[in-house]
Amino acid sequence: MPPCLLTGGRINSARFPESFGEGGQPYAVRAVTTHAARVFFDNAIMLSRGDLPPSSPRTPPEPAILEFTGIPDLRGRREELRVTFYDIPGEAVHDEEWLLDHAPFLPQVQDIVFLFDPTRHDFFERALQAADLRDKIFRLVPDFERKNFLIVLSKMDELRHDDSWAEIIAEFWPDDSPTARQLPEYWTGMERISRHLREWWSGSAPGGRGFVARVPKNTHFCAISSLGHQPVWRCAQCGEHPQDMASVCPFCGVVRDPLAPIRLGNKPRPFRVRDPLFWVFRSAGVM
Repeated sequence: MPPCLLTGGRINSARFPESFGEGGQPYAVRAVTTHAARVFFDNAIMLSRGDLPPSSPRTPPEPAILEFTGIPDLRGRREELRVTFYDIPGEAVHDEEWLLDHAPFLPQVQDIVFLFDPTRHDFFERALQAADLRDKIFRLVPDFERKNFLIVLSKMDELRHDDSWAEIIAEFWPDDSPTARQLPEYWTGMERISRHLREWWSGSAPGGRGFVARVPKNTHFCAISSLGHQPVWRCAQCGEHPQDMASVCPFCGVVRDPLAPIRLGNKPRPFRVRDPLFWVFRSAGVM
């Protein structure tokens, strides 16, 4: 399968379902390259310690190849697939020349993922930046309309109590990994989420309507949380641990030190991080 391009934002973890729970060949994934092993296992070790992995590098990407086995399809068979991932920081793309220098593989990719962090203060500028990036890719990539596009919102658990998201998150999250028998129902749920998020992008995000209107019609939308809860920071005054979104300590009123590191308050409990990968599997004809 041609490479998959992950563009923009940060992925804190990528926990995949260990098994689909129905016997036979188990679902498994392994790192094929040294770089993939560093990302896959080093991040897991950091998260187990309560630390957060670094943001996506601004240097040219090094491909990470993962081999998936035991992927169930709707006919009950088990498939295997190798996927090559590239992580490109979308906001670092200045022009087509930058893309050609840092992403020469673009003409060969099959899947292109736009990853957005909706908790960022400049999130609503991102739709316009994404539209610009989409046009740059369009000018460089042959058969643009035939690519598999994914629009992904990350860190959704941090918006669990936000008025505009609480009802959506309560309806769709959290959930468990599907069994092979549950895949048809699971796909239906993913399609519902995709339609809902497409409508949100078109109606709520400034510039979103133009962005959505110009991506291929088969574009899918996802929303994920790689941590499952908000990180926390330690208040130097009282020693309490406010949530990451708090700029002032709610316990003593001290303003947050901008250099205070953020950490996980609990073990990661990611949800729906498998959705983008499932769409990739489906575009490859496996699921």
